[in-house]
Amino acid sequence: MIEEFRRADPWDDPWLFVLGGACGLAVLVAPEARRARRLLPLLAVGWLAVRSVRFAAEWSLLAAPLAADGFSRLERALGSRRIRAALAAAGLAALAAVTVAERRARGFAIGLDPDVVPFAAIDFVTRSGLRERLYHDLDVGCYLAWEGWPRFRVFQDARLPAYPDDFHRALDEPSPAAFDALLRRFSVDAALIAEPAINMRAGAFDPEEWALVYRARDALVFARRIEAHRDLIERLEIPLRVRFDFDHGSTVEPIARPPARSPVPRCAWQRRLAAALEGEGDPDRALSARARALDDRCLAPDEEAEVRYHLGARLQRDGRLAEAAAQYDLALARRPDDARALANRGFARLTSDRAAAEADLRRALALDPTRDDVRRALAR
Repeated sequence: MIEEFRRADPWDDPWLFVLGGACGLAVLVAPEARRARRLLPLLAVGWLAVRSVRFAAEWSLLAAPLAADGFSRLERALGSRRIRAALAAAGLAALAAVTVAERRARGFAIGLDPDVVPFAAIDFVTRSGLRERLYHDLDVGCYLAWEGWPRFRVFQDARLPAYPDDFHRALDEPSPAAFDALLRRFSVDAALIAEPAINMRAGAFDPEEWALVYRARDALVFARRIEAHRDLIERLEIPLRVRFDFDHGSTVEPIARPPARSPVPRCAWQRRLAAALEGEGDPDRALSARARALDDRCLAPDEEAEVRYHLGARLQRDGRLAEAAAQYDLALARRPDDARALANRGFARLTSDRAAAEADLRRALALDPTRDDVRRALAR
């Protein structure tokens, strides 16, 4: 539901109905208010306002003079100052009660709803210097125009008639190539994509040209691979490619190797890819990424030992015991007192070298006396 198109109701729009009551009072006490030229515009726009609250402001402008006239006549008719004061106090108390009830239900916080726009992503592009030639969506543009213009330029906002027809047609094109042509036309070098799970533009950024530098549930940020963004990309590029289709929405896939123009070193790329895949709940592919970092020989000894241990565990799970034991050998060469690797190597050697297996298991139990599985194995 788009807020401005919903029907008016007393809970969300109490003042609209208070003003309507005042107009009704004016019509009752002022015969001239019943003239068609005054009443028909009010009724017509009032009908529109009840059907769609976007017309409430226009209706209020028409209704305010009539309501004021009605209140003035009522005041003169009452005569007694005490009666007028009592009624005014009662009216104010009623309005205050409505306000308090509404605020209690919604909370007393003052500010914008946290879901209005992706505030953290906007803060990121501001701090990162990506605001100058930034693509963003219509609703985000409305906030940016309020928050930052003219200090920052705004690509688009929801005042749709302010933009040429060919601009709208280009925005509606689902083709990534057509969209990229639009961005090049306006020299766009960064993009903030809100609601990426359902936003078709999330999949429009080719990793050979764009780096994903920020990713959250409510937004993605891409930076074009230009010299001005090189340092930012080197620090923050996320090795994932976003794809979009209208049946499934947005999905991500790993980028196994750095794109040709990426400044991220290969080892750092594999580490980041592993972290991203773990965040996606895919530890097996994350381990494969860390294994590729082993090929580059860029891991610290302790980190290499951890990767070797997990590679050995995967091989052992698949029944490849000799290969698993070889990985544990390499892990223990880097970290000799790793009880996990010793225990696993002991289990992997049980059928091939019982004496070596027993030695590994006894040492593992000495290092970690909580390993009941090792104790049971030794007892057998």
